[in-house]
This record gives sequence, structure tokens and C-alpha cells, in this order.
Amino acid sequence: MQQSSNEVQTVLNELDQANAMVDALRASIADGTPVDLAAFNAGIETACNAAMALPKDQMPAVRASLNDLLARLDVAKADIEAAGAALGVDEGAAEGADEPS
Repeated sequence: MQQSSNEVQTVLNELDQANAMVDALRASIADGTPVDLAAFNAGIETACNAAMALPKDQMPAVRASLNDLLARLDVAKADIEAAGAALGVDEGAAEGADEPS
């Protein structure tokens, strides 16, 4: 039981870091500071992969943190879209930027 408790705490720490990354992203967007989105995406992916690796019976322990991350990401997406609109950037242009043609 101690092992799974440690695993849950590790995942909760990863999700806390991911939430802090989203907050930092939003602050950077607000003040116009450039953001390394590759590092941001990697950090979010690490946290989500850690959560997905938990045994199913441990998932309820991290559900609230995952929901918080999702809500923050939704707000950050809106911030990015608003910043892009203010710069006259086509909303769809950024969504496919990583996809090969």
C-alpha cells in the first residue's frame, strides 16, 4: 500500500508542476514574454503520462488534479487565441503547426 501511496504522491507532484507551468505560460502570454512551447508541451505530457501509468484503482486520487489541469489548459488556450487575435494571427494556423503537410 505504501508503494501505491508514493506513486500517487509522485503523480500529484507532477500535476502540481504542470499546473504551475500553465500559470507561468498564462503570465508570459499576458506580458508578451516569449514561451518555449516545446518544453511546456513536454512537461504537460510527462505529468499526464505519469497519471495514466497509475493503476486504475489509484486514478480517483488524482482526478481532481487532472480536472484542475484541464481547466487551466482551457483558460490558457483561450488566452493564446485572444493574443493571436490581437496580433491578427489565423486561429487555425497554429493548431496544425506541428503536423506535417
